[in-house]
Amino acid sequence: ARPERTLVPLPPQPLLGRPARTHLLDATRMPTVADDLPWTRAAWGDGSEPVGACQKASLFDIGAVRTTERRFTTADGSATA
Repeated sequence: ARPERTLVPLPPQPLLGRPARTHLLDATRMPTVADDLPWTRAAWGDGSEPVGACQKASLFDIGAVRTTERRFTTADGSATA
């Protein structure tokens, strides 16, 4: 006979108590492409859509409870992140 298992509740998760956007980098903290090409925030959203060619499903579709996204561009538009 196998021992009976009891599920123990998880302790409160402090990271989940804050909005997801507070965990994203601000444009001023993003590593720059070049000294004269700082990042600016281009878009933000709830992260419900796939991002880039490699991501085939949204994060919600693969089990995320909550998501958010922030996109950046350089002033001249030569690079995006």
